[in-house]
Amino acid sequence: AKSLFKINKIQVLSREMESQPSKRQKRENEGKTESAKTDVFVINETPIEAEEEEDFTLGMWKICCDVNWSDTPLGPMENWPKSILSSVKTIMASKVGQCLLVGNDYVKIYNSGYLPILGEKHPYAMGKKGKDVWVEIWDIISPLLDSVLHGKKSLFFKDHFFNLNNEEHYMSFSYSPHYNGEDVVAVHVIFYETTEGVIGMRRTNSLKDIMQCSATCTTVREVFLKSTQAIANYPHDFPVCVAYTVDNQEENHGRIVLNLLDTFEKEEKPSIVRGIENVTVNLHGNNDESQSSDTPQSVLSWTIEESVRRKEAMFVDLERFSLGFKMPNGTPFHTFYVVPLRHSSQNSESVWGVLVVGLNPLGKINDSYGAFLHAAFGQIESNLMGAEGREEEQKKIQEMAALNRAKTVFFSNISHEFRTPLTLMFGPLEELKSAAEANWNGDRSVMERSFEMLERNTFRLFKLVNALLDFSRAEAGRLEAHFEEVDLENLTQTFVHDFKSLCEERGIQLITSFQVNGNVCLDTDMWEKIVLNLLSNAFKYTLKGTIFVELKEEKEDNKQIIQLMVKDTGCGIATEHVPHLFERFFRVEESNGRSHEGTGIGLSLVEQFVGLLGGKIRVESTLGSGSSFIVRIPKVTQMKTKNSSREMERKSSFQRKVKSVQFVHPDSELSPEEMNVSFKEGDDRPLILLIDDNKDMRTYLRNLLCDIYRVVQASDGEMAMELVKQITPDLILCDIMMPKVNGLAFVKWLREQSGVCSLTSVIFLTAKTREDTKAEALNVGADDYLVKPFSSEELYARIRSHINLVQARKLAVIKGMEESKKDLFLASLSHELRTPLAPVLLLVEELRASDRVEDGFKESLKTIHENVMIEIQLIDDLLEITKISKGKLSLKLVDSDVIPTIEGAMKMLANEAKRKNITVKLSVEAVNHFASIDPPKFQQVISNLLRNAIKFTPDDGKITIFVENPSLNELKVCVRDTGIGLERDNLSLIFNPFEQGTRDINKKFGGLGLGLNIARGLAILHGGTLKAESMGLNFGSNFVFRLPAVESPAPQLQSAFKPSWRVSSRPFNILLVEDNKTTLMVMNRILSQRLGHKVKTAESYEEAIQLSKDYQFDILISDIGLPDKSGVDLIEQLRKTVDRKFFAVATTGYGTEDDVEQCIKAGFNAHITKPISFGSLMDAIKKAEGKF
Repeated sequence: AKSLFKINKIQVLSREMESQPSKRQKRENEGKTESAKTDVFVINETPIEAEEEEDFTLGMWKICCDVNWSDTPLGPMENWPKSILSSVKTIMASKVGQCLLVGNDYVKIYNSGYLPILGEKHPYAMGKKGKDVWVEIWDIISPLLDSVLHGKKSLFFKDHFFNLNNEEHYMSFSYSPHYNGEDVVAVHVIFYETTEGVIGMRRTNSLKDIMQCSATCTTVREVFLKSTQAIANYPHDFPVCVAYTVDNQEENHGRIVLNLLDTFEKEEKPSIVRGIENVTVNLHGNNDESQSSDTPQSVLSWTIEESVRRKEAMFVDLERFSLGFKMPNGTPFHTFYVVPLRHSSQNSESVWGVLVVGLNPLGKINDSYGAFLHAAFGQIESNLMGAEGREEEQKKIQEMAALNRAKTVFFSNISHEFRTPLTLMFGPLEELKSAAEANWNGDRSVMERSFEMLERNTFRLFKLVNALLDFSRAEAGRLEAHFEEVDLENLTQTFVHDFKSLCEERGIQLITSFQVNGNVCLDTDMWEKIVLNLLSNAFKYTLKGTIFVELKEEKEDNKQIIQLMVKDTGCGIATEHVPHLFERFFRVEESNGRSHEGTGIGLSLVEQFVGLLGGKIRVESTLGSGSSFIVRIPKVTQMKTKNSSREMERKSSFQRKVKSVQFVHPDSELSPEEMNVSFKEGDDRPLILLIDDNKDMRTYLRNLLCDIYRVVQASDGEMAMELVKQITPDLILCDIMMPKVNGLAFVKWLREQSGVCSLTSVIFLTAKTREDTKAEALNVGADDYLVKPFSSEELYARIRSHINLVQARKLAVIKGMEESKKDLFLASLSHELRTPLAPVLLLVEELRASDRVEDGFKESLKTIHENVMIEIQLIDDLLEITKISKGKLSLKLVDSDVIPTIEGAMKMLANEAKRKNITVKLSVEAVNHFASIDPPKFQQVISNLLRNAIKFTPDDGKITIFVENPSLNELKVCVRDTGIGLERDNLSLIFNPFEQGTRDINKKFGGLGLGLNIARGLAILHGGTLKAESMGLNFGSNFVFRLPAVESPAPQLQSAFKPSWRVSSRPFNILLVEDNKTTLMVMNRILSQRLGHKVKTAESYEEAIQLSKDYQFDILISDIGLPDKSGVDLIEQLRKTVDRKFFAVATTGYGTEDDVEQCIKAGFNAHITKPISFGSLMDAIKKAEGKF
């Protein structure tokens, strides 16, 4: 306890009280008023009410009064000085810990706030002498108190440590003299606790140090080292810290080996970790604590294993082993915290390592302490994650550097290896050319073009090899300039001269200006490549106009400068691309030049060559106006290095020969012969469109294919787009890298076109071998991908395969177009047939319902009605066959008894049978006659079969409909007649559309031949089959309809519906729009006279729009086909202009599902297919009633 008050840890603040003015005097001297009397304080001009304090006076004052003060050096309280008594009352009412040590014996008087300091010494200490209360430290504090009482000094102790109830506390306190007049009669002691601030600041600093010390570490080991060092600086929180790092981790086998990190170079290794320098964790094994609890090391080892296995921190208490670990203040500790530092992935079993730290035994284990531990070790995990990322990045950088070195060596070796076969190609090629010129008997122009192509592409290969060699030297930093004295003006003139003929052939004006005095020392090889690279770029991207080459000498800063400028009027360069021009492998993809070929390293090498000559290069360019490349190098007139043997070799005649041609890419422009798209009359060979910006490649492929196919050529995608608008190729051979529009963009455009050309097969012929390029090509719509170089046999095979495929595609498209035309014709035909039937059907139904028509006439009206319905059925059959063939017909299936549906069909055709005196009988032998059917469509199957039987059965014949159960789960419906029968050869054909057997039968009985085809289609949609049986002609026929049976559903009550001509519950204002005058008249009469509605009529779109402005209609009934615009246009306009709710009904002779969907989508509420029956009209008006 004496160590708490070591003098070297105490701050002493002393002052002579007499010489120091009071605060009150200072404020008065400064003209300020005393504000201490108020109980309201002002902070930032906001009044805050002082907290009402609890009255502590009674309790502590009572204890004070109970003391027998007569037995103390102070004597009875009534004899105390007024200043002492007043001070005692004041401190008793304060929350802040205070006490008075009165007189030379330092008699103790204290308040309740002082009790934590006294602990168990209260209430004994009240009124006792100081030496009796603080016996254990009196020899330390007595001189301090004497200096206050007798020396009139003030002492202050800041953030001093106290062990109170085995908890860490920090206090700040002061010793002040208490005056009675001029004499000091007591020492006034004031205490206040600073524990939270001290501990909080300490923890904040420790977190800051942990974060900063390892935030920039580049390895995981470095993070562990610096983190443990930072933790060691805060022994009050972590008196011990050791780290275990992962030595080996086998995630597949569930095994982790942890080794103790060596951080004890200067200090002795803690005894707790001696003997457990490594720990092996079996992640999937058992960990029996009872087997490892004999020593503290075994307990700690077990805890480390269990912590890693559980993936969570664990506490371990080693108090029973009496290890003797102590805090800096001497307090023993025995609790350790084991923390596994895991990788970021929550599901990962891998760890970076484990930290084992001792914990302060006096620290409160609460949420604040837990948050501190979590933040500290979370920060270490974060630092480990960052270090791992930096370690991986550094490893990648090292790997990339090694790869670059290997790549440089490879480029250097491969470029040298290329030269040997190239040398063996050039020699025999020249010999072969000489021999051919002497012995050639055919067309010499063909021979000359072939050799010219061989020479040109061999020279280009040589140029690429040279560029590859220069690139490898530049990568390795081995490019050196070998200076020699030359006439620079003549040398440059020689280089430029080779381009004059090329420019003249393309209609480009080449202008030169050379003004250099005397000889210049430079590397002629580098200068040659600089000039030819810049000149070839200007030629490549200048399709017409001028190329200006200027060489001049200038003076700058008293130094002579050589300036070379190559200026063109070509396509120019976009501003955003200019800063990247001299970067390796950079290419402007959308540039418009003669060719799209190139490696992207030419300008990069030029910049390096210029730099080695001591100069700089810059570019000035405007998109669409041209570019200027300006090279400036110092003029050197004295040799820097001697010429090397390499330079002497460079001057060989062969290299001079390829000087310019190796820098110029083949022209992509087409000759007049190549642009020809006309062929001999009757030439129907497959047509191939060949797209490539390399003229030599086009020539080679054209010569390869022209004997078998017709070939049309294009130099880029833009030209190909125009050609496809004029011709329909069977196959397209296309390069990917091309100017203007590349191959990928062209194919994407092609696939977006309509018509047969969009089905043309496309084969990409390209030098790009990357898988992602191939995938991209196939994704945009290419059919095949052939990598250059390729054999002619492979090309032939693929072309044949794709042309056969294209022809099959075109046949399918043509067939589809014919089907669409047929569907359109049938729809138009049905519309034209329905339109005149509309007024007939309405008039007949009106007259049949009229009471004024005699019964004799009603029978005639009935006949008319039946024949109108037959016509409607024939029209419906035309559309039904189209729906079935396209799979667009869907059924609304319900579990139902088929007998009433069959009886309905019999009733519907009873009159037809009666006219021929044919007996129609229903024989039900089935026990279960329920099936999942669409009743109207099922009835249509039976009706078609029954109508077919009536049609082909002579007068007085017999027809029987059998309903049977071949099994419990099957239903069979047979329609058997005594008619003319069927030939056995025709049984398989009878269900084909428009099939009726022989021509005589067709003439005799008539019909379209669609009924049985529709019946079979509907039978299949019901999940069944329909077959025909016959013993032959004149033996009758039997049609068998089989379908699955279902269990009988629960009976449901159904109300019978009988159509009536009743007037609606309310009259409506109706706008009727119809261009057929007869239909308009009949519908108007029925709606107004029969049904009692108010009707206004219009015969066109414009007339209906005008009526709608003043007429407040409730219902719109409009034909779709109007003379000026359509009914769809009308409803769309009315929905925009009419600001009230109305019900709209569309009427049309087009009855397909697409027609109905289009009408509803446009804004109609209902659709009626013509001819309009009274029932359908009433149904539409009933729907309208539900809307109002």
